[in-house]
Amino acid sequence: VESDRLSSETFFQSTNLIKSIEFFKFRPSWTDISIIDNEASMTIISEPVGADRVFCQLATDTPCKGSQYQDLHRGTQSLFPEWGQETPPYQLTVNFPLVDCNPENGPFEMALSTHLLPKEEALRRIESGEISLQQVLMK
Repeated sequence: VESDRLSSETFFQSTNLIKSIEFFKFRPSWTDISIIDNEASMTIISEPVGADRVFCQLATDTPCKGSQYQDLHRGTQSLFPEWGQETPPYQLTVNFPLVDCNPENGPFEMALSTHLLPKEEALRRIESGEISLQQVLMK
């Protein structure tokens, strides 16, 4: 793990080689029900979240030639930062690759079991190699 990639404000995951992160308004064609409310995704999401879920954001992380690495980041802000400790996750991210995510164009990476660690502790464990980054390849 490159230490300069560990200096971000947040951590836990890194989708490598991102040209840009785009956030879309909820309007056609980005509100296609087959993307947002498909049976496969809802079956998986309903298990930990339940039927009372809220779709709060739609974005793309698309690796493109010439893109730069993203810093490791959590993906969401701390729910109660004034507590000084992490709280259970309150938001899920579901990734649908628009292009293959592979070693050549930047796989999705995550550090397992870091979701309840304080930021500094997680970064220390990743940097020391105690917790390794896992690559997730998607087609």
